[in-house]
Amino acid sequence: MKKKYLYIYLVIVFIIAFWMVSFYTRIELTIENNKDHLIFLEKFMFNNEMTDMKVRKIEDGQEGMHTYETYIGDELIDCCESDAVLVVPRLRGAWHRIYLNDHLIGIIGIEGNDRFHLWNAVYKFVIPKQLINEENVLKFETYSKYKLGYAYMPMFIGSQNVAGDIYNRLEWLHSKFYLVAIGILVAISIMELIIFLLTDNYNKRYLLFPISIILVGIYLLDYVVIEHTLISALSFKKIVIFALHSSTVLVTVALASLYNYKSVKKYAILVMVGSLLGVTLTRNMIDFSKFYHLYNFMILSLIITWIYMSYKYYRISKKSQEFMIVVSGMFL
Repeated sequence: MKKKYLYIYLVIVFIIAFWMVSFYTRIELTIENNKDHLIFLEKFMFNNEMTDMKVRKIEDGQEGMHTYETYIGDELIDCCESDAVLVVPRLRGAWHRIYLNDHLIGIIGIEGNDRFHLWNAVYKFVIPKQLINEENVLKFETYSKYKLGYAYMPMFIGSQNVAGDIYNRLEWLHSKFYLVAIGILVAISIMELIIFLLTDNYNKRYLLFPISIILVGIYLLDYVVIEHTLISALSFKKIVIFALHSSTVLVTVALASLYNYKSVKKYAILVMVGSLLGVTLTRNMIDFSKFYHLYNFMILSLIITWIYMSYKYYRISKKSQEFMIVVSGMFL
């Protein structure tokens, strides 16, 4: 491979990384510049204790309805001259009901239905000015069998202009970005397949790479907002996690075969068997969550072998392909 293609690859990687960091930075700057006009809801009463609402796992036997309450004083009147806007980013749970002073102001999902994949979504709800008092109680009722709380940043209240602008940025990032990423992955996979099929003497093991890219695209569905799925939340989670594990194993097997590392290939197959057992034997979301969070260390060990094998071969061959694999492994 000519070095100019390597340079093009590195430039593309840099541009994507820079764009992602800059997008997050612009959101943070917008919040920082308007923090005096926003009320962040960070302290809640939960199970008779004052706590935050950061994401937490539910223990066995605690599945069901959970209630968070927070007090907001007259600062809510000061920050909003007219109707206020409540922004809720990435809230865990199957479905939610939101109340201000015992008035229902918002619903996320449908009560009794857990076949929604909504945790990555960002929501906004208008709070009519006539509901705002000098003393206010905001209450969240969340039904969950898995996790509670927010995953990225706390919810906040602000004017329609300020809060609405931040909402639009967050909504695009969390609702649209991963769809774009999946589209790019599918396009790359198709391009690689065409290149391999048009090449007379290609190694069939290279076909594992576009397949693994498609599997990563399936895994990214875990970050996409899906209004309704045909399967349960547990089955959906198992599919996307197993797709990630399968993708990692396929690349490891392909590289181990190319570099003649038989022991690594056997290890990858054992990891695949373990992943399949974990997917098959776990019966609820809590147990499956414990399994795959621990098993991620096994997946990380496979990615480390990519970097080791490709870098060792790159030092001998000086081929750009091997250096690209090192860079890809580091980013993953």
